Amino acid sequence: AHYVPHNNVSLLFYKRRFCYSLAVHNMGTSEVHCYMWHEGEAKRRVCETGSCLYEYITNILPDEITEVSMFSDSCGGQNRNQFFAAVCQHTVTNPNGRVELLDHKFLEKGHTEMEGGSMHSAIENAAKKNEICHPYKWHSVARLARKKGSLYIFKHMKQ
Repeated sequence: AHYVPHNNVSLLFYKRRFCYSLAVHNMGTSEVHCYMWHEGEAKRRVCETGSCLYEYITNILPDEITEVSMFSDSCGGQNRNQFFAAVCQHTVTNPNGRVELLDHKFLEKGHTEMEGGSMHSAIENAAKKNEICHPYKWHSVARLARKKGSLYIFKHMKQ
């Protein structure tokens, strides 16, 4: 989660609002897709994370990909529960879909270093040099945060 406003003034700490993000790192292409939204639009629960995953698989992945492997942390509120499993099942059983196999692996607690985590760290480092007063400013700060490879690809999620 990212905060708005974001600057060095300590009085703002308790008046800040959350901006949420979910990163999808395609290990085959090294592309990083980042879905962002702020707390006025939605929270950070399974319906939001499931919607981001479903949008990525159905709209971003090339048509020839029929098998998907995912790695997640073990967060029960976001991706390790029956509701997220239902999103995964719908993705595979949807008659209009093309994904035939969805393999979801959970990393052990305490061993969750993933590419998505490095993306969040890069964004936080880039934010140290910027004052952020609006949730959409996170998009521009984060877009330029990647040091190597292509820029992060962003999609603003809405209800």
